[in-house]
Amino acid sequence: MRNFILVLFYVSTAFVANSQSQDLFNLANGTFIDFNILYNNYDPENTCYICTETDDVFGYYSLYNNGEISENIEEIEYILLDKNLNKFANGTFKKLVAPRKASSSLRVFKNKDTLVIYNAVYSSAVLSSFNSLGVYQKLVLKDNTLLPPYYYDKNGKRKKISLDSLAKTFTKKRLKELDNENEYSKEKKDSLALHKTLFSYNDEKRKVVLNKDGEIKKKYIKNKHDKSLSFIVDKETKWEAPLLKAAKNDYIGHYPLFLDKDKDNIGLIRYHTKKNEDLSDILIYDLKNGEQKRSFSYNTNNDYNYKDFFNLENERLTILSSVISGYYFLGFNFNKFNIENDNSRESDIFRWKDASKFIEIKRNGLTENGLRLRLLNYFFLKNGDIGILTEKYKVKPNGKVITTDYVFFMFNKDFKLVDASIIEKDKSKSYSSNIDYLFSQEVDGGSIIFYRDYKKDAETKDRNWVLGIITYIDGEFGHQTLPITSEDYNIIPFLAKEGYVLLAEFNAKEEKYNKIRLEKINY
Repeated sequence: MRNFILVLFYVSTAFVANSQSQDLFNLANGTFIDFNILYNNYDPENTCYICTETDDVFGYYSLYNNGEISENIEEIEYILLDKNLNKFANGTFKKLVAPRKASSSLRVFKNKDTLVIYNAVYSSAVLSSFNSLGVYQKLVLKDNTLLPPYYYDKNGKRKKISLDSLAKTFTKKRLKELDNENEYSKEKKDSLALHKTLFSYNDEKRKVVLNKDGEIKKKYIKNKHDKSLSFIVDKETKWEAPLLKAAKNDYIGHYPLFLDKDKDNIGLIRYHTKKNEDLSDILIYDLKNGEQKRSFSYNTNNDYNYKDFFNLENERLTILSSVISGYYFLGFNFNKFNIENDNSRESDIFRWKDASKFIEIKRNGLTENGLRLRLLNYFFLKNGDIGILTEKYKVKPNGKVITTDYVFFMFNKDFKLVDASIIEKDKSKSYSSNIDYLFSQEVDGGSIIFYRDYKKDAETKDRNWVLGIITYIDGEFGHQTLPITSEDYNIIPFLAKEGYVLLAEFNAKEEKYNKIRLEKINY
């Protein structure tokens, strides 16, 4: 399996000069340990399909280890940069040093006006036990105030914790004691598992909850099912709406779709599997009283299996479904509803034969040399168009994945295929399911896709890494590549603000060299 190291020796016309940059080494005195993206309002506990955007870059953070300042305590310095790479905050916090034969990790994410720092310490001394402690600290961005650390016990109750006092006795034994704190019976665990929060208002006062039911046994929950939907304010249930219960040998699953607080709408998906048919429904509930406003059915052909992707733009809910039959990916189904109108369904189907004027492909999705298409990503554009990125691939008997070209499909707002472009790239072989695709970005008028390619030079036959950039802007495809190979610097691309890519340069031989820069995409 080839290793991925991006390195820069040449800047092509894909980028413009005078990029914004920062030298991470000169921002702090400690040992550099991490650099990553801060997304706007990222919520790791969010279970909703389309409640929040996860690719909206707020800025970046960089972490440095200033060393151990007391027994089992390290000081970590943080540097916060906005999306233009301007430094806007810095400071330090304390981190527990993992005891012997244990490990620790740091995560940082942004939620509204607060930065959450999560320090996890865990050990698995024997296969039968797994002890862990997750310590949280919140940083108020407005005034750069660091709040006291806390953790959650096994009942989900938040508890403050003193790192200084804990560190004095922080051993594997103490870690296990914390892990076992407030240990409760298996029956109690099962009971708590019947209750799941779907949506919240980013506070602890208001939330929508999917309530489950079932007969609690000693080792498992028998006949577990979705019982009701409820709205809770200040721990008081304002309303509870019953949900359809499956008949014997049937299965019904309810899943969160969206929460529109401005229009008091809650959206759920209901998948109902019967003996001879599968039903898919969108259910719209009134947040004020729990009444079901309307429902929409889709994907009623039971000869296929489906995987759904959703987009809500104002009152327009669009569903893109990949269509599967056995081992074959056959195409897509499209459905669109106005969630405020009972009779608003628009639908269409697309099968590979419909793309025959653009590419050579069989009805079962096979292309040349036993390759077939797989879905990598999709784009719901603001004008109603839908872009779909696929890749030619096949899996060898030994499990190795082989990938070649990308195929980008563009559908208009009426679900008609208007273009399909093949983006050539060299063959890749790996045991990893995702080899070359990096990330995508929505921009005004379209989208930009970034990928890597270990490309063979036609004349020298040498292979070098390139950064590939696919653009679809205002109905026009574009494809650019940036050769990136050198003996000196490793470069890793990161998602950036609209129309840019961030390149992080690292020199493995010279630790003092650690730079990041924003480069504007030419489109």
